[in-house]
Amino acid sequence: MQNLDLSSIDAEVSYNPTPKITINDSLCDEYLVQLYFKYRGEWTLSHADYKFPAYTFFYSYITTRNKWRFKVYGFVGDAFKLLLQNTYDETGQRVVFNLHSESSKIDAAHISKAIEFQKQNCCIVFVKTRFSNLLKNLGNPFVRVVDTSVDINNIYATFDIRQNEILTRQHSDWTSSKHWPERGKALETFNHQHNWLYYSQEDVFDDIIDYE
Repeated sequence: MQNLDLSSIDAEVSYNPTPKITINDSLCDEYLVQLYFKYRGEWTLSHADYKFPAYTFFYSYITTRNKWRFKVYGFVGDAFKLLLQNTYDETGQRVVFNLHSESSKIDAAHISKAIEFQKQNCCIVFVKTRFSNLLKNLGNPFVRVVDTSVDINNIYATFDIRQNEILTRQHSDWTSSKHWPERGKALETFNHQHNWLYYSQEDVFDDIIDYE
């Protein structure tokens, strides 16, 4: 699979809050749109649309952090060409963590994890918490602790750090089409990699933010 990102069509790609692509180009009547994510070091197909019309959008329901990649193909004359490739890369970008716990102690632990995340990924992190006045000094110039009401511009990705409800949809439902090592795991939860009932609050952060 080609590694270099490219785009020869008018298209918008966003990963905030989930992967989304909009094609605003009539070069082709229909496109092949694919969304991949890295799983155990390999690019794994998450979604494909083989008759994607121009001036249409698609977005994924998957809210966990993944190494995403969009690929768009189309016929140009008689040649079937790769027209766009866009890979998730938060380096130098603004990433927001929305904290939803009811404990300043838990949020303090999440802020510590956000600081480590920033160091590892060389991005700019904003942590939104209801305890911002109490915890704001835990941040640094690259990890800002702010109130939940603060507006932030030019966000690359946003992640809600909370224990979401267990998914009740059937695994065949299109909104639960994440690739799972065991397909039945899609029945357990939609917003976490595993069943959060067995997780501590601190471990929830890693489950949402880790790639795999």
